[in-house]
Amino acid sequence: MFRPKTTSILLLPGFDEGWVIQSIDRLVAQGYPCNTLSIKAHSVRGIRGLQIEPDKALNSSSDVRNLLIPDCKESLPTLMTEPRIHRLIRSVLAEDGAVIVSPSVAAAFARVGLEAGAGRNYHVISSPERLSALAN
Repeated sequence: MFRPKTTSILLLPGFDEGWVIQSIDRLVAQGYPCNTLSIKAHSVRGIRGLQIEPDKALNSSSDVRNLLIPDCKESLPTLMTEPRIHRLIRSVLAEDGAVIVSPSVAAAFARVGLEAGAGRNYHVISSPERLSALAN
């Protein structure tokens, strides 16, 4: 399902560090390059206090091919209302890339109709361990 392109992991305040670290570990172990992405080009604090400096800011991410949005319950309002994130998702799907989200993110997107018409490249996974099944 994944295209052999970089998977960008979107970091928003309150992201689940476990999701991010496990996702990076799974992707790299399977030979898929990945990077981190944030709305702004400064460090983002996770739910447990870990700060990560993103590899790039959303403005400079026109080359995103696959997008992973980990659990980030604190930032669900931002996900539901931020037009740059919505444009990015539509762009990735239009280019036949994959958008992979946690269940809480999927529920937020359903409330605003963002998943409607997303098709076969929109995936909801319960944990990063499920990335292995998508890659095959």
